[in-house]
Amino acid sequence: MMKKFFVFILLLFSYFSQIYAQTDSTIKIDFRSPNTFLSVDYRQGPILAHHQRLQPLIKNGFLSIDVRLGFQSVGNAQKERAWQQKLAFPSYGVGISYTDFRNEALGAPFTFYGFVNLPLRRFRNSCWNIEFATGIGVGFNKYNFETNPNNIAIGSSANAFVGLGTNYELKISEKFDLRAGVRVAHYSNGTVVQPNLGLNLLDFSLGTKYYFERRKPFQTYTFERHQLQYETVIFATFAQKQTPVVNNTGVLSGSPDYTAANISVDFLRQFNSFQKIGIGLAVYYDQSLEANPKNDIGTLGYFTQGIHVSSEIKAGRFAIMGNLGFYTFRKVFRDFPVYTRLGFRYYCTSDLFLTGILKAHLGNADMAEWGIGYRFGK
Repeated sequence: MMKKFFVFILLLFSYFSQIYAQTDSTIKIDFRSPNTFLSVDYRQGPILAHHQRLQPLIKNGFLSIDVRLGFQSVGNAQKERAWQQKLAFPSYGVGISYTDFRNEALGAPFTFYGFVNLPLRRFRNSCWNIEFATGIGVGFNKYNFETNPNNIAIGSSANAFVGLGTNYELKISEKFDLRAGVRVAHYSNGTVVQPNLGLNLLDFSLGTKYYFERRKPFQTYTFERHQLQYETVIFATFAQKQTPVVNNTGVLSGSPDYTAANISVDFLRQFNSFQKIGIGLAVYYDQSLEANPKNDIGTLGYFTQGIHVSSEIKAGRFAIMGNLGFYTFRKVFRDFPVYTRLGFRYYCTSDLFLTGILKAHLGNADMAEWGIGYRFGK
């Protein structure tokens, strides 16, 4: 499997090299277009034991090979792309990784993801960045009480992936960079299928970046001062989830599928062309709450309500959103009273968006939400 992955890397590199080798050098440089690059990283590290029962499963750690096609922003005079300059010219793109967990029970999945690399500080020939990545991993050896009873961490063959880290890039030439970094990452299915203890990874990486053309310089512009704006965002989400069940024989399994839904209203203040912050209200309907109490919970027992601080960082049509809140109403006290939500939004129009969100309590996934929303205000 690893050999096939290296062949894939070689073919991908050759393909893009041929494309850019055929570029007419007489074409006038368009400073609005990004610098395109291919990067390869080797990652290795431990799997963090956030549950004692995971120790036998994760003792060998993991290793991973990462390949990315990315774009280094260079600036744009258009107002809607002022975020490139405001965020110190970030890079972004898509990637694929192969991960070997060194345990047959977990498997060796491929992960497909998008990423953004935000500079914290630029030096003359280097840059210190913070990086966020999210996507989906496929090919896990999922839990099965007969054929794979040792994998008590993952109950599905496909799982959501989230990574957050920092890296340092050193410019070697106009076309090559060296990279080193550290990252924490998480795999889980958002309780869609049990078990879902998830996997928390800490990795250390070394790699290189190759730019297909000589890098274009950054372009800076003087934009008009952004006037403070207010907006109201309304969105609804849907989720399917299970709760963990251990029967009398000690066999781990998942409960029947439960349905959950949410309606949220956020009141946001936009401070600049890409950053918003405010407060919000969320109301959840969650059928899985009936799995906890022994007595009938009644109609209101299926509902919880909370208030939260809300934020959004928008770059083009994509946005990263986050909530930190606490429950102000609930009849079933199963989870920690503070919740977090982290997700993305894709704006189909200037106001209508699609969203995907992971809701959690103290780092334990509660549900994976999918929905649609609309913003009011200009």
